[in-house]
Amino acid sequence: MIAVAKVKVKLLTSRVNDKDSWVAGDVIEVDAAEAKALLDGGYAEPVAATKAKRASRAVKDEAETR
Repeated sequence: MIAVAKVKVKLLTSRVNDKDSWVAGDVIEVDAAEAKALLDGGYAEPVAATKAKRASRAVKDEAETR
């Protein structure tokens, strides 16, 4: 089985297929060839890869009362 690279893009227009529908502004993950077609056609823009945020330690707020 060949692994297909997935790319995230932000849609600039609505899109529909036989299973799903999306509206402009939705971020979807598609294979590289489809992403290229969407980007070249002006139907989507690339989404920059982001690093996961590191969890910070919770600080107990002693002033909080309920």
